[in-house]
Amino acid sequence: MLWIFVSFSGEYFYSVKLPLSFTEIPQGMAVSNYSTKEVSLSLKGQGWQLAQLSLGSQSEFIINVEEKIGEHKILVRNAMDQNRWLSSAVQINEFSPNEIRYRLEEIAEKKVEVVPDLSLNFKDGFGLVADIIVQPDSVVISGPKSLVQGVGFVSTEQKSLNNIDNSETESVSLSTIDNINFSEENVLVTFDVQKIVDKEFQDIPIEIINIPPSKNLTIYPEKVNVILRGGINLLGRLNKEEIKVTIGFDQAIKDSLGYLIPNVIAPEFTKFVDTVPNRLEYIIQQL
Repeated sequence: MLWIFVSFSGEYFYSVKLPLSFTEIPQGMAVSNYSTKEVSLSLKGQGWQLAQLSLGSQSEFIINVEEKIGEHKILVRNAMDQNRWLSSAVQINEFSPNEIRYRLEEIAEKKVEVVPDLSLNFKDGFGLVADIIVQPDSVVISGPKSLVQGVGFVSTEQKSLNNIDNSETESVSLSTIDNINFSEENVLVTFDVQKIVDKEFQDIPIEIINIPPSKNLTIYPEKVNVILRGGINLLGRLNKEEIKVTIGFDQAIKDSLGYLIPNVIAPEFTKFVDTVPNRLEYIIQQL
């Protein structure tokens, strides 16, 4: 104990980096565009004094803001008196930066969309069958007016989910933005995952499009079966009227093979696999 007392009675150097803390901000105002996020100090003093600083609760460098809206500049040396945790018995050898610039402006708020930032990896044979649902799908952000105006959306924190084989709901934190506050800190993200299968839809009529007034196009057959791939429950609810099959007159004009291949527009979250038959005979007639 005597050795510790004697040792701490000597002079030491202590370097510390402290984040800025702006205080005495007028109501309805906010600080933005400050030139640095922290101040570096090199201190000299007795070991006991420096130990009290390093073990104390103070962890910020305080700046009292001016009340006038606009750009401001303060010398770090002049701000030392605002930081009363700095003992007068401690000598400040060096500090950086020499000055701090900041802007004082009005607080604004607006509602923006929440965009999920998820990496989903599915178990073999499974896949996503609907849009990802975010609840709430938007949040109110507030902060310095110039910063709020530049925010078009808020994303969730990046999250990876692996080997997914069923529908899930996850609580995900929002990715923070400096000097911007959110009305919500977390959102619920729901995704519908199903086993992926193939299903054949019978007798889908073929629509002939873009026929000139003086022409006619006859195809055979006039209906086809369409094979789609998608979630087992999704395909089970799908009505065949939601599947569109077309043949364009220009396909017949440009054909050099003697047959036409139908065009299939598959509903969202399904994938077109094939038609039966997949080749159509045709005749062009002059009216």
